[in-house]
Amino acid sequence: LDVAGKAVVVEVVDVDGDVKGIDAAMKTVNAKAPETPVCFLSKSARNDKVAALAVVPKGLAGKLDAKEWINAALEKVGGKGGGKPDRAQGAAKDASNFAAALQAATEYPTGKM
Repeated sequence: LDVAGKAVVVEVVDVDGDVKGIDAAMKTVNAKAPETPVCFLSKSARNDKVAALAVVPKGLAGKLDAKEWINAALEKVGGKGGGKPDRAQGAAKDASNFAAALQAATEYPTGKM
């Protein structure tokens, strides 16, 4: 995803809605691209769980907020997140509207960078 000429990563991670799996993927991406804002979402195969994790680099502090980013996505599936402006995670118990959550996560950075 390109927002105002800067790379932003919003991806679905196939780890069955497991927060630890998303965190492992996030560590890998952050090691390779530490200045890139990243939001990962995952849903369980049974559609009964959604997990999300967002990381915003210090260079974008005050522009993008990881907690707001997570909540913009998770509100679409009845969940919520918490954390700090540079790193936040959250969950929901219903993945039936997962496509809308992914769309919200994709749209959130637009106009903020």
